[in-house]
Amino acid sequence: MDRSRSADRRAGDHRPALFVRVLESRLVGRVPPVVMARLGGLLGADADGVVRLLTGQGRIGWYRGDRWLTRSQADRIAALDDRHVIAVGRAVHAADGGDRDISRRVLEIIRAVAPGRRPSIVDGVMAGTEPATAVLSESVLDLLPRERRQLEVRRMLRLRGVRADADLTARLHAYLPFPEARRKLGPLTSAWDVDQRMLGYWLLIRSAGRTGDPHVFADALDNLDRLGTEQDRVRRWVVSALGLVPLRMFHHSRGRRADQDPG
Repeated sequence: MDRSRSADRRAGDHRPALFVRVLESRLVGRVPPVVMARLGGLLGADADGVVRLLTGQGRIGWYRGDRWLTRSQADRIAALDDRHVIAVGRAVHAADGGDRDISRRVLEIIRAVAPGRRPSIVDGVMAGTEPATAVLSESVLDLLPRERRQLEVRRMLRLRGVRADADLTARLHAYLPFPEARRKLGPLTSAWDVDQRMLGYWLLIRSAGRTGDPHVFADALDNLDRLGTEQDRVRRWVVSALGLVPLRMFHHSRGRRADQDPG
């Protein structure tokens, strides 16, 4: 048995296309970790065969570690045409339960795909679900191009179940154009409930950061004048939100502060 395994490993290293064909004809059950470890090289040798291998019934299992794919492996899958990426994504989605949201393992693949291709990949992976009632997670929304993301948010905000959830409604508004987001989220920063104020500050900062416009971000910071009298845990929450904003967004606000506070 050990000799056979050693021969298989040598075939995987030196004759990867043959190794893929052997796996297709002989493998029973899930693709083993030793094959997953060679995924990048095998895709280069026979992408069609590897996709058939991964998308067979019961082929994808659970593997140790936080990531089931390395970054380079995800990049190799993402470099395939949309048809293949969708097929792999659907197989993983089914292995992860196939519910109406996209699992973390599928997100690893979508994250590696160029932003312009992501909407079609998401649509393909979710095909068979009812798109009009799907509630996408923030992890999925974060990966979509801005225009598609806002379309999805507006669709979800029309759903009765979403409208009944005040926190979810607020979180979704944070993905809309900033003037709309501020009208919804601004009042939360002066709410009586401290948790609501924390949520309001967090979402306002995240929304301003998503604009990619340092001027808009600077204006948002200028309007957080209540922070000086806030509780420590609210200010800590704000600092955490600011830590997620790209550093380039702070350049304009820093320059304007210098103009406003000479000396």
